[in-house]
Amino acid sequence: REGLLAGYTKIHVWGLTQFERVLFIDADTLFLRDASFLFQPKYWDGIAFNGVPEMNPSRFKSGMFGVRPSNRTRDVLLKGLREDMEFTNNDQGYLNLMLEDEWADVPPKKRFPW
Repeated sequence: REGLLAGYTKIHVWGLTQFERVLFIDADTLFLRDASFLFQPKYWDGIAFNGVPEMNPSRFKSGMFGVRPSNRTRDVLLKGLREDMEFTNNDQGYLNLMLEDEWADVPPKKRFPW
């Protein structure tokens, strides 16, 4: 599983502790409407929040998400990659496994389509 460490770069977003909040956006994302609401404090209560709908609304989508950086969370996520766990969908499946009930969802009317 050591080979996964290089491919799961999104985990390092939690290590950007010089910032209070970080919004991660995949490079292939194009905003077609105002996204400033994502910086409202109510979305920043959990470990992470999800801004894009998934086919299954109970799942975290890793294409756009916000976090409050924490070295502790980053270290837990990195340590988990070294363990023998079952997950699907690469980083997205892994983040769903590890952050199972620890992320908040943006209300459906505010989500961005994909």
